[in-house]
Amino acid sequence: MNKLKRLTLNGFKSIKAIDIELHPLNILIGANGAGKSNLISFFKMLNEMMAGRLQQYIGTSGRAQSLLHFGPKITPQIEAKLEFEVDNGVDTYHIRLFHAAGDTLIFAEETLSFLQTGWPYPRTDELGAGHQETQISKSANEGKQTAKTLSFLLNRCRVYHFHDTSSTADVRQSCYVGDDRWLMSDAGNLAALLLRFRKENEGITYQRIIGTIRLIAPFFDDFVLEPDASNRVILNWRAKESDRVFG
Repeated sequence: MNKLKRLTLNGFKSIKAIDIELHPLNILIGANGAGKSNLISFFKMLNEMMAGRLQQYIGTSGRAQSLLHFGPKITPQIEAKLEFEVDNGVDTYHIRLFHAAGDTLIFAEETLSFLQTGWPYPRTDELGAGHQETQISKSANEGKQTAKTLSFLLNRCRVYHFHDTSSTADVRQSCYVGDDRWLMSDAGNLAALLLRFRKENEGITYQRIIGTIRLIAPFFDDFVLEPDASNRVILNWRAKESDRVFG
């Protein structure tokens, strides 16, 4: 049942303040400039932060002024709270990132909490302030259970953006068949993952994917996944009643 249940976000890019309840499937609808892409990009920042690359992300994104809503004079901090529903309660991760010298962001607050079902108050762990990178991994390595759980959950808040289908896109290149543990954010290893699904569990997952594609493209027959001599595979497909292979 582990899932992201609620997101509260203030001061990030075009998002002044939002408080949204999340479900297994969430659809974003809105006009251009409404903040849909910026909401998605918050999770990209979260991915980089959990990998220990928050400062690198800030630098490559145009520094803190490009991340703070209308800049640091108007919005000096970004605040976020993520609530995860788990089997025996709710785990919450709360951060405040404050504008600092060098046009960067540092942690003004980083807090973990766990509210067990039936308990009146949560158990809270304060991870301090003034640090440039998250301390959650350090806390997890020290054996703190709430940090271990939240580290696991936050690392699985992934962004998948398949907008690049140009001739140089990774999804159109060959990939190593062993690179099939999880899907890359740009689908660069999709062929390897599909090949694994085709072999596993009598192909049940693979056939579900095929069936879903046919709902959208009834002419679709199957993928053509043929590893070469160097154990690399490329994403090709075939149409019904045709032997022609498409990229």
